[in-house]
Amino acid sequence: MKKGIITIAWVALQAFTPPRDDQRSILTQVGAMLEQRHYLQPVINDHFSKGVWEAHLHSLDNRKYIFLEEDIKQLAAWEFSLDNELHGDSIQFFPAVTSLYAKRYNEVAGIYRRLLTHPFTFNDKDSIFPDKEYVNFPANDTERERRWNNYLKQVVLEKFTALQEQRAQSKPGDANHGKTDKQLEQTARESLLKQLDKKLARYFGQNTQQLFSNYLNSILRYTDPHSDYFPPLDKQEFDQHMANRFYGIGSLLQEDEEGHVIIASLDAGGPAWKSNALTINDQIVKVGQGNDDTPVEVEGMSVKEVARLVRGEKGTMVRLYVRKADGNIVIVSLVREEIRREEAGARSAIIMKDGKKTGYIYLPVFYDDFAHADGAHCADDIEKEVNKLKAENVNSIIIDLRNNGGGSMVQVVKMVGMFVGSGPIVQVRSGNGTPQVITGNRLEPLYNGPLVVMVNELSASASEIFAAAIQDYKRGLIIGSSTFGKGTVQNEMQLGQQKEGALKLTVKKFYRINGGSTQQKGVIPDIVLPDIYETQGIHEANMPFALTWDGIQPLAFTERSNNNTDQLVAHATERIKRDSAFNCIRRYNDTLEIFKNTRGQGMTLALYKAHLVQRARIAHQFDAVLQLPEKRMMDVQELPGKDNGPWVKGLAKDIYLEQVLNTMTEMQ
Repeated sequence: MKKGIITIAWVALQAFTPPRDDQRSILTQVGAMLEQRHYLQPVINDHFSKGVWEAHLHSLDNRKYIFLEEDIKQLAAWEFSLDNELHGDSIQFFPAVTSLYAKRYNEVAGIYRRLLTHPFTFNDKDSIFPDKEYVNFPANDTERERRWNNYLKQVVLEKFTALQEQRAQSKPGDANHGKTDKQLEQTARESLLKQLDKKLARYFGQNTQQLFSNYLNSILRYTDPHSDYFPPLDKQEFDQHMANRFYGIGSLLQEDEEGHVIIASLDAGGPAWKSNALTINDQIVKVGQGNDDTPVEVEGMSVKEVARLVRGEKGTMVRLYVRKADGNIVIVSLVREEIRREEAGARSAIIMKDGKKTGYIYLPVFYDDFAHADGAHCADDIEKEVNKLKAENVNSIIIDLRNNGGGSMVQVVKMVGMFVGSGPIVQVRSGNGTPQVITGNRLEPLYNGPLVVMVNELSASASEIFAAAIQDYKRGLIIGSSTFGKGTVQNEMQLGQQKEGALKLTVKKFYRINGGSTQQKGVIPDIVLPDIYETQGIHEANMPFALTWDGIQPLAFTERSNNNTDQLVAHATERIKRDSAFNCIRRYNDTLEIFKNTRGQGMTLALYKAHLVQRARIAHQFDAVLQLPEKRMMDVQELPGKDNGPWVKGLAKDIYLEQVLNTMTEMQ
């Protein structure tokens, strides 16, 4: 994007930002709901104001390379007055910080473009400070440019090194085969420039509501990481996600390497598929609504923003202006229909090993839809899958909750009851109130056989309730890596008017029946499998303002153990130690840990590049080791009546599932 365009966008953005009455109404409602209904019930005073002030500046400029020191002194005029604005005073900080940030962001666009015009040289005389956290904002333009130079040089070196590694592995005809270092370095700079310009365009493409929503979320996330403000459109998307249904055209969108939004796949039977007018890799240029609506240019928009334009009410029309492979732009008019993706719900399969059948159930989210008479509820779907597997006389069952970020507590309580019957399942507490015990009301379990629950770092919330209950009852084994550590409960709360949006507020903590919390600590598996996310800081404990861990009184309950857990764990541990794939993951994590302990201290470019090369070469091995070789692939089949889909073929190569299956055969 040309600099002149950015400058015009900044002037336009300045015109967006004067406070409006609806913003004032929303802000005061947010303040009141925090004080009265949040788990912490924070006192909104000068101390709270200072915390929010710092949090919002961090959200805008966490690297401290956009604002200058003089800007922070100017903005300090509102450091202790944001509590007053939350209590009804006129809004002054939001327009001031938004306008100043736009001005500085426009300036740094000129800095990074100029620096990326010239080649970087990488030698032992230089040093860089990867991921250095600066205490203060730059004192002047010179210091700000120095920080940008360090950052750009680091990222270009990362990209340049990756391109060199690709060249080393390339064959004639590959994109980087035979290219010189000079050409690869130029490619790295051009790639980074596109990346930064796309980020810049997205910021200046936001309207006042989006910018104000970001400010509200700085306030809410100062209390905890999971409280959010939803503008009306975001609220609709959240409800659709929880209900596992939405209205659209049945296509999956993604970005290509140039940042364009393209059609990545079509759902069979959906409007886009039935039209015969859209194909994979069609680029979406504009989106129009109905017959008379002026189409919206989508260049520079994110996938999420374009998807919002494409989705809408059932029976309404959307017009897509798409660029075909030959460069021609065609207009495709489609009527939106209800879309339910099967892969977003519970699914099951059967794995054969040594003449025994193991049932496998995958659940991506704890979905729950009470808004529709035919709404989907994951516990009902899981019950159906368990009954199907029982009808196939499986010897054991695996519940896979990897990457399942949670969802409905009502549904997870029902699910636990299917495997333990009646008894306490989880405790919840509001603030310092008396804990409430949530008990399963199923008199007898649906399934009594051997059970394993698979988890990883991205298994959170409801997934952790399920895994913790199964572990505390000793009903089955938990296998994988430590879970995310989200032990809080959120409720949705509509603001005064629907057009003002809604809040998702943290109102409770949940606790295991043994009295411990999963907050920050997560669920530690009985059998731990190395994972590439271990050292990447993605747990709840790594999130700013995460609520602390604590414990309450344990409950009385009867264990359901049928397994020799110690022996199973010992055998699995020995197998994992000998497995080359998991040893490769350990080496990768060790490399990252060493780097984390030295970053920010200054590294010579040669040392930094050596680290990048080592990391890239280990990661390159993942292509071979993270999937089972042909001779070790498992026998995984869909249930009778269904054809094997791509997801089943992926399961057959899953090294984590193989380890679980080895343990399952011992349990049967």
